[in-house]
Amino acid sequence: MATQSEGDKANSQRGRSVAEHRSDGSSPADAGRVLAKMQGVQVGYAIYAAVKLGIADTLGPGSMESEELAAKIGGHPRSTFRLLRALVALGLCAETNGRFSLTVEGSCLRTDAPNSVRNGVLRAGGMVAAGWSELCQSIRTGRTFYDLHGHGVSAFDWLARNPNEGRIFFRASSEACHLQAVHHVAAYDFTPFATIMDVGGGEGELLTTILGAAPNSRGILFEQPATLDGARERLTRAGVIGRCRLVGGNFFDGIPEGADLHVMRGVIHDWNDERAVTILRNSRRALRPNGRLLLIDRIMPERVQASAAHQGVTIADVSMLVSTGGCERTEAEFRTLLRQAGFTLARAVPSAPLIEAVPI
Repeated sequence: MATQSEGDKANSQRGRSVAEHRSDGSSPADAGRVLAKMQGVQVGYAIYAAVKLGIADTLGPGSMESEELAAKIGGHPRSTFRLLRALVALGLCAETNGRFSLTVEGSCLRTDAPNSVRNGVLRAGGMVAAGWSELCQSIRTGRTFYDLHGHGVSAFDWLARNPNEGRIFFRASSEACHLQAVHHVAAYDFTPFATIMDVGGGEGELLTTILGAAPNSRGILFEQPATLDGARERLTRAGVIGRCRLVGGNFFDGIPEGADLHVMRGVIHDWNDERAVTILRNSRRALRPNGRLLLIDRIMPERVQASAAHQGVTIADVSMLVSTGGCERTEAEFRTLLRQAGFTLARAVPSAPLIEAVPI
């Protein structure tokens, strides 16, 4: 029997080394990881379909065979089964003796779930996905999806003209705030302030949590008039409406007076520098003497590294590019904006994330 010589073994090993590590230092495993990242797009659309087609709400707390579920949602039986099988693999559904049900995690896709993310999924798979589909054009031109497609309006004007999408957007924001508000309240002491205004506060989710943590404070919710009915319902349900005043308006035109703390969660990152400064200047004019401004916005690191945290902020930054024309900013960039508007940055806490500013 022929045996492999030491020279042949060395040549074979060198061949494997060349195959596994190309001149750029990459390996097939590296290439596989890149493709695995791309699968995130497909995973997102599978979850979107589970919500959009009503699979999560139809399953509810019970279980069904795939054929029964397909009939209820108007789906093709075999295709419905295939999607359910994928949802099992994602940990959102479970299958027992041919019957499918939602897992604890999957139940968050239901409309009536306490920690529902249904609208967040619909927003991600709808208007957000539409914007990302034109990312290459946005990179080439610096223009948003709405500019590129001739709407001639901002993303928020488009939402106002499309009320169903607007409801999804604001409810998605409320869902996200519901999950994060407790962390915001833990990171900042709201109790010293007599009157707290949530500027652009959506349906009042954050203000509800703040007033729960600051029982002696009063609140003002300043938002577009079309959103106030939903906010009134939310604040009433939470039992804090008696300490609240709801004011409709546009923060580019002006911000109501009467508060000694202005809170803006996810507001400034939606806008370019010029528009952001306009909002901040209006805040400066309206704040009571010795008032404070609290921005709850991601803080872009000065130097980006390969990490989950940095991935989150940089992907959000690109999302602003394609959707609103805004951006995520570094601490230095926030400092510059605030100075132009008559504030000085008092402190920044990237882990919270929050930026506190005081009038100059």
